[in-house]
Amino acid sequence: VRGLLQRVQDPMERLRSMSDIVLDTEEGRDALKAHGVLVKKLQDFEDEHVHQWSKEVGSISEAKLKLPLLRRESGLVPPTGLLHVNFDPALVCLLREVKYFLALGIDVPEAASAIYKNEETFRVQTGNLELIVNLYNFILRTLLDVEKPLVQPKMDNIDKILQRGLKHMNWKSHTISDFISQCMTIV
Repeated sequence: VRGLLQRVQDPMERLRSMSDIVLDTEEGRDALKAHGVLVKKLQDFEDEHVHQWSKEVGSISEAKLKLPLLRRESGLVPPTGLLHVNFDPALVCLLREVKYFLALGIDVPEAASAIYKNEETFRVQTGNLELIVNLYNFILRTLLDVEKPLVQPKMDNIDKILQRGLKHMNWKSHTISDFISQCMTIV
């Protein structure tokens, strides 16, 4: 909307800078009136969409932050046991939207602002968890059947630690950094 608004404003500013004679004609007054109506409709459209987004963002973001840190791949036969970082794409979208809204000077709800304040923390955490998940999945993919009994106790220990990220910890947990450190050490 802002880009379209700018494209509408630029020609009108050039007309205003020319001469009052152009705008004093009937066509000029019609152009000014049409411009005013269009600008108002564009601003109303933006306000309505931002308001709707603001109403939805709090409940959606709270639900997504309560998801576990990790999830196992599901639906495959036979099950692979591969892991994935469970940072919902809706949260990534929210962080991006808040960033752009703030850059445009649009007010964002307190819930969205609070999440955005942790954007760098989320980025670091998801990056570290991706590293852990990739290492773990690499082990699972490359482990030969004859090697499994030899490393099973170690894998059980790794799975026990990762279980915290699968079941007990979410994106609002305060001990994520400790969990990541522990996982980095063992994986």
